[in-house]
Amino acid sequence: MLLDDHDLDPVVSVEEKEWQRELARPARLVQQGWSVHGEFTLGNHCGADMVVPEVRAFPEQAFLTLDYVRVYARGRKGRVDLLQPGEASVHQGGKAVRSAESLADVKVQIIRRDQHLEPDFDVSLRFNENPGLADPRAQLLEIDVSDRLVAALFTSGLPQRSDRRLKLGPVTATFHFDGATATVSNYLDSYRTGASGYVPFFYQQGSKPWRTMPEDGSPLALSPGDSLLAGTNVYKFEVA
Repeated sequence: MLLDDHDLDPVVSVEEKEWQRELARPARLVQQGWSVHGEFTLGNHCGADMVVPEVRAFPEQAFLTLDYVRVYARGRKGRVDLLQPGEASVHQGGKAVRSAESLADVKVQIIRRDQHLEPDFDVSLRFNENPGLADPRAQLLEIDVSDRLVAALFTSGLPQRSDRRLKLGPVTATFHFDGATATVSNYLDSYRTGASGYVPFFYQQGSKPWRTMPEDGSPLALSPGDSLLAGTNVYKFEVA
């Protein structure tokens, strides 16, 4: 999930009034999903391993802190457990289930509610067994961003010729879009964890193999179609 640095609310939310601007900016970082290897929890808050943000219609709007599903994945093996019936659902083979003992043909749906707590739209997620991720044992829990309401939750627009500071999972970085490419910089403090330690932060140019981000913090230019992986979060850079 992409967050501006000032957002410190435990429940992650996206301002509804900002959707139009984020989607209409000339360049965008769009989250495609999460690289899953091991056990992870999907929720709506900063403490969850994978975050589906809420829709904030007005500043004082309050949300419950929720965990929706627990996912375990190792290669083609996996399991999904529903934790929050009524706010999420798990389907396998088109049938609603409380637990799925494999990841094959599994669809997870998260309900997003309006300001009156009525169901508004669903965020749909599926597993992609052959995503070509940096971790060969990982699967991509893929977000269906073809729905513009869903895309609005997972898109950060980049203004032209201006810096924007964004948080991508465990990494905070500055993005500068010059009209053709986006330069990623000022990320080393959150990328490096010690004298020789680093959090997972990778880039992919088109369909080339994944590479680690420069470990000296050097700026890196992204072209349209390039991807970033920060922690478990997978993003794609797009230009209108």
